[in-house]
Amino acid sequence: MQKILRRTAKAEAQYTRRTRHQRSKEIADDRLIQIRRQKIAHSDVRALRLAAIKARHEDWELGPLAPRRDIGTKKDTYGAVPYRLIEKVHKPEGTWKDWGIRQGDRVVVVGKKERDRGRIGTVREVSQESETVTVEGINTVRVETPSFLIQEGQTAPPTQDIPAPLPLSSVRLVFPLPTPEGRKVDTIISALSIAPNGHRTIADYVDPEDGKPFYLPYPKPAPPEHQDHPSDTLRIKVEEETWVPSLLRQPMPENVIDELRNKYSKFRTRHDDAYIAKKMQEEAEAAWKKEKAGVGIGGMDVRMMTPGMEKRWREAMERKGKKEPELSEDILGRIGEVMMRNGFRLKEERGEEVVDDEDEDEEQGGEGLTGLGAPLPREERQQSTGIAG
Repeated sequence: MQKILRRTAKAEAQYTRRTRHQRSKEIADDRLIQIRRQKIAHSDVRALRLAAIKARHEDWELGPLAPRRDIGTKKDTYGAVPYRLIEKVHKPEGTWKDWGIRQGDRVVVVGKKERDRGRIGTVREVSQESETVTVEGINTVRVETPSFLIQEGQTAPPTQDIPAPLPLSSVRLVFPLPTPEGRKVDTIISALSIAPNGHRTIADYVDPEDGKPFYLPYPKPAPPEHQDHPSDTLRIKVEEETWVPSLLRQPMPENVIDELRNKYSKFRTRHDDAYIAKKMQEEAEAAWKKEKAGVGIGGMDVRMMTPGMEKRWREAMERKGKKEPELSEDILGRIGEVMMRNGFRLKEERGEEVVDDEDEDEEQGGEGLTGLGAPLPREERQQSTGIAG
């Protein structure tokens, strides 16, 4: 067993080393590709810079005889740089650093090589992959308008002035911090740290009011901008009431049914779809449980009943399954005889006059009652009641 465990541990360690080596190789290859891209971009920028320096020297030396350079293909784009040259190269994955700057923050340029050093602006975009930030109105560059920025059916100027990305290391966050006097002063945050819960804190700084660490709030997202188009429907048309519901014709408002009858009344025939689906599911579950276990007396499981309880339950189920007996003419005749005898006896006990229906029928020329409820002859009736007429 120890040999198997040792072999498993060696295999896991070998797989870990192989995966780590492969990952480091991928990072190195990605970094090499990014370095090559940076070299190409730098060479292009260097070529443009050298061409501009050469053109400036020629213009200075030749004076009025200097050639015009804003003609031909460069007539509208002379002095602008290609858009691809201001794009920053992404760094390899795993080497990114969170600088704590978000879109909407106010930052100041502190880089020594930046031409807008000391200016404050609002962050428009933050790129974690390239560790760059685009600041509104800062580091503006005139570029040739790329084709993907031109919408179909619209015209755009050949050149545009847009802010070029700046390294995150060249900017610092600016935030109005409270002072002991109760005022707020714009302060450059040089030591910004990110707490494990995501809050931004300032190193070696506490709130002068309560003495607790001061958390820098994140900027609120800007509300979306809605652009109007000629095909949009006006709000006055949308809010116009063109139909008023009525109880005299369909469709009527759905809440009227709840007002006329209780929402969960058993007499209600129209329910919400969710309520109907819930009840159907409950019935299906009850039927499944009944079919699976079998329900006996009082909802008890058949498997938990005694033999006597099971016998009574089965007899009750058999009686329940039988149909009601049908009364034949003979039985109905006997029931009529009993009812007639009981009626005559009650009348004689109360001293009322007993009228013989048979005599009345003979006087009327009838044949008397036959079939259902026919009266008995007088002698048999007297024998059954025990009273002489």
